[in-house]
Amino acid sequence: MATRADSAAVTAPISARGMLPRYPVLLFFVMAYVFTWVAVSPMILSRAGVIHLDLPVELIQIVGALAGPALAGVIVTAGTEGRAGVGRLLRRVIQWKVGLV
Repeated sequence: MATRADSAAVTAPISARGMLPRYPVLLFFVMAYVFTWVAVSPMILSRAGVIHLDLPVELIQIVGALAGPALAGVIVTAGTEGRAGVGRLLRRVIQWKVGLV
């Protein structure tokens, strides 16, 4: 027999803030996919003749390939670990572990 609290929990909408800590890996992949397609879609539209771009195609491919996962990683880290987690992530990105020679 379901109680009133059980039925309220089932029918309560899941907010974006509630989903990120619960499904960080799934949301990372969804965001990375969407952000990559958004970054690469101008190149696809340009090749189809819908829009005209003066940028080199390789530049758009590189930006698209890197922008999606990078932006998704920062968003998921911010949502799960907060500002301190983003700081740790960015410090690891720029950390230099080898000598110049």
